[in-house]
Amino acid sequence: MKKLKKLINRFFLLVVVVIVIAGCVLAGSGYKMYRDALNHQSLESKVAEIQSNPSYTTLSEMPELYLDAVVAVEDHRFEQHLGIDLIAIGRAAWNNLTSWSLREGGSTITQQLAKNMYFTQEKSFIRKIAEMFMAFRLESSYTKDEILELYVNSIYFGDGYYCVRDASQGYFGKDPIDMTGYESTLLAGIPNAPSVYSLTANLDLAEQRQRCYIFLRDLVQIDKLVLQQCDVEMYLEAMKYGVSYGKKLKFRGFQKSLFLLLQQRLSTALISNAKLEECRQFLTEEWIGKKNSSLYKLTIMNLNLVEAYYHLDTDKFNSLLQKAAPAFKKHKLFVAEQMFLEQKYEQTAAFLGTYKGKNPYNEVQRQYLLGECFDKTGNKQMAEECMRYVSTHGNTMPCKKKAQEWILSNMPKRIESSIPN
Repeated sequence: MKKLKKLINRFFLLVVVVIVIAGCVLAGSGYKMYRDALNHQSLESKVAEIQSNPSYTTLSEMPELYLDAVVAVEDHRFEQHLGIDLIAIGRAAWNNLTSWSLREGGSTITQQLAKNMYFTQEKSFIRKIAEMFMAFRLESSYTKDEILELYVNSIYFGDGYYCVRDASQGYFGKDPIDMTGYESTLLAGIPNAPSVYSLTANLDLAEQRQRCYIFLRDLVQIDKLVLQQCDVEMYLEAMKYGVSYGKKLKFRGFQKSLFLLLQQRLSTALISNAKLEECRQFLTEEWIGKKNSSLYKLTIMNLNLVEAYYHLDTDKFNSLLQKAAPAFKKHKLFVAEQMFLEQKYEQTAAFLGTYKGKNPYNEVQRQYLLGECFDKTGNKQMAEECMRYVSTHGNTMPCKKKAQEWILSNMPKRIESSIPN
């Protein structure tokens, strides 16, 4: 048994040694390719060659929306990394390993610029390493704006167009600065796969990618809007549209991650509209992606907690909250709901009085639960104030209807007319 264990240990040690040696050989070969490329033509000379193109376009001559779209589609961590994105590389390595292919590269905008300037499109580890060395050189020599400017002036847009000005004039008959929002986002999606998304080759696919970007770009704004306006019905409608449309597309990389986030937002929207059964059906039967991911588990946990609270199941709620992630345990509303289920109404009201919601949506939730606490303790005047706040500011939130029902049931007929519609 000891001999077998020694053999296994030696085998794994041998594997590690082989991997290290292979890595060193590849790194050495990649560095040599990088040095040979620079010896053939210096970086400064190559940059000057790109800038000498009569069609060269500066960032000030391009719509800001176009530049934002390029970064969002191609390399959303562009401003943070130093030339390579370790997260994207790790994801690409895993996908390549599980598919036994080199279909993904995890390249940043800087790496793509390095490849376009010096290397071929051949997929090899040596070329990839050379590309990384060149990306580090670019990042150390030029600013992010300069790199982005060089990138959009040297990438292929399909149909024989190799820079943004030629592409905008060829496709739309205008200079880049004159592109509309529609044209800007459409053009931004082409370089990812010019043979697929070229406007003459496949306009429908190019428009699909464009609309996907537009919606995903606006996701954060939609989140902010619902938190400010408390319009959960609009939120649900937008998320349903996004997920429904997204199912028709084949996402990869960053876009795939955003689609998972979009599904999570749909689940949140369903919960916000008190459509708990529909949310569970979506999560169990329609969710696209791995169900062992942290995002999926957190979404399920959120649903389970809300269900337990709606059903006034104190034991289940406490058990779930005990097992929940720290984010849930520290969530003030969940903490207050736990106290409320335990019938600690005065303590709950006191706790809710220690803070205000960080946005109108959270404040409406806080006011409604606070109103319920005052109602339970017989303080009808304070309960009315809270319920009227919810009735006025709740917009399409389910608790608004409950607050209005409470007012009608508990207040004199003379003030019914003052209930907002």
